[in-house]
Formats: sequence, C-alpha cells, structure tokens
Amino acid sequence: MSRLPRALVALVCLLLVTTAELGAAGPAQASSTLLCKGYTGCANLAMSNAGYQAASGTMWWRMYAGHNCTNYAAYRMVLSGLPNTRPWSGSGNASNWGHAEAALTNSVPTVGAVAWWDAYVRPAGSAGHVAYVEQVVSADEIVVSQDSWGGDFSWARITRAGGSWPSGFIHFNDAVLKNTV
Repeated sequence: MSRLPRALVALVCLLLVTTAELGAAGPAQASSTLLCKGYTGCANLAMSNAGYQAASGTMWWRMYAGHNCTNYAAYRMVLSGLPNTRPWSGSGNASNWGHAEAALTNSVPTVGAVAWWDAYVRPAGSAGHVAYVEQVVSADEIVVSQDSWGGDFSWARITRAGGSWPSGFIHFNDAVLKNTV
C-alpha cells in the first residue's frame, strides 16, 4: 500500500472512533435541548429575538456588539426598562455577572431573569454564559433565549438533570406576571 492510502485509512479510522465516542457521550450528558437556531429559524417557529437582530450592532451595557451572550442579555434588560448603563463596575464577562450582582442572584428561576453560568460550568467555558429566561416550566426545567460568541441566536430547553443547570438566576428586572381570567 502506498503512503497516501495508509494515511487516508488512518484518518478515516480516527474520524470514525471520534464520531462514535461523541455520539455515545452525547445523549447521556444531555440536559439541554436546542429548540431553534438563527434569527430566521427561530422566527419561523414563533420564537422571538425581541428585536435583537436589528439592535445587535449596538453595545448594550458596554458589552461587545454582535453575536454574544452578554450583549444579548444586557439588551433584554434594557428592553425591560433598565438604563443602558452596566449596573456594576469591572468585568463584563458572563462569569462575573452573578458575582458582581450577588445580592440579586439566587437559585430560583423566574421569567425575565438572567440565567447565569459561572466559568467552566457546563456548557460555559472560561468566560461563563448568560441567557434570558423565557419560560419556567417547573423548578427543574426552563426555556431560555440566548446568543453566543462566535455562534448564533437560539432558544433552548434546559433541565436540572445532567449538569448543565445555571449557577444562578440574576433578578435585575424580572417580568411581572399579570393574572388573567
């Protein structure tokens, strides 16, 4: 066998093993289900971006404009009535949000709160992650809308089981529920 075919066979084998390992690990660790992805994909399923598609070019709370979780969450807080001024000084990384606003952070999910993942709490990396709580299904299940650095806008259903539950919920300006008959 020539050198090129052996290298190609080795590469294919490596890809098959890696794919099999990822496929086997995925479902067992799943605690988050992607409901939609992209502005158009989510809009087609009646999952709104609350105007962020048009507003993402603005820096909200001095967060980087564009696709990223902190700018999206800050935008949603401004949209809910807060001023476009970061409520704390210091780092804007998502990993800092719950620490900087510890007095407003607890373990109770509510509609309109910011779901917060500290650094390295799955699925977050070193910079953490934040998302907007759209729905509280139960004490153990929420639906969030979010944007991601280098990624895209999406909605996801998150359950407490599996290790991807937020580190806390920041109650900047939660939506007030109105009783209807």
